[in-house]
Amino acid sequence: MSSKTGKWFLYALVGSSFWGFSGTASSALFIRYHFSAILLSSLRMLIGGIFIIIIFRAGIPRKDVKNFLVFTFAGLMPVQISYIETIKYTNAATATLIQYLFLPIIFIYEIFKKIIRVDRYIIDI
Repeated sequence: MSSKTGKWFLYALVGSSFWGFSGTASSALFIRYHFSAILLSSLRMLIGGIFIIIIFRAGIPRKDVKNFLVFTFAGLMPVQISYIETIKYTNAATATLIQYLFLPIIFIYEIFKKIIRVDRYIIDI
């Protein structure tokens, strides 16, 4: 394994470990300190963004800042809040399962509502 591959493998290992730990830590914060889902989601995104900028020295071109902010608040924040709320009312394992079942559920919904047509290409995917 080359040093470049090893570095990315390490990033994946550390990132997935943090992600796995975050569900359990979120549950503990709800039980012990009565955190709100919005506060916890905001802190997760802020700390994650700071880590990305520090580790990868991510330079965002000025023209793209608006798009990143819109994506953050309209795309990522609702997903984070719903994930954290699910952990709050159930547990981390259930929240993860629901998160991964989202795409198949939407796919089935779109088939029944006739938004998409199932053909050979869709089935091959």
